[in-house]
Amino acid sequence: MRNRVTGQTANCRVNTIDGTVLSVTLTSQTRPPQQTPPMNALINACIQRTAEEMVVATRDIEFVSAGPVSAESGARTLTMRNRATGQIAECRVSTIDGTVLSVTITGRGSTPPPSGSTPTSGNFSGRGQASGAVFGGGRQADASLSFNQNGFSLGLFVPPGTGAQVRYQGTINRLRGTNPITPTVW
Repeated sequence: MRNRVTGQTANCRVNTIDGTVLSVTLTSQTRPPQQTPPMNALINACIQRTAEEMVVATRDIEFVSAGPVSAESGARTLTMRNRATGQIAECRVSTIDGTVLSVTITGRGSTPPPSGSTPTSGNFSGRGQASGAVFGGGRQADASLSFNQNGFSLGLFVPPGTGAQVRYQGTINRLRGTNPITPTVW
């Protein structure tokens, strides 16, 4: 056995009949611990992966805070925020090799987005599993959404050559809310 953090090794004798541990002996030979990635490498890995999960540019994601390192897994949870929307995500990253283990989008954080940041137009794209009449039992599809103050366009399509696609276009004729700067489309 080898401790992944310290590099210390041990010999373990096990009874092959019933699986009980007979003895554990620490060996005197240890190898130097692995070089762990610097904190900025962990932050950059989480920024990249969080941006992919939120389908935004990496420049829209910022580091907020870091939790403690888990003694069991060597993982650390970094809190990330989408600068444009204020949306919060928790990124679990290995402090041993810098691998992002998971990203969980937790919703809005305690800090609201900057004033006036609600877009009145935008283009969003992503990739995911689509299902329905055109896409059968679910297929990988690209999606795009474009909108402005007057209209919108929504499209779902699979890679070229398959012919499956759905596109909706329309006009926005009614807004909900009373704030003229950041109205809610209804």
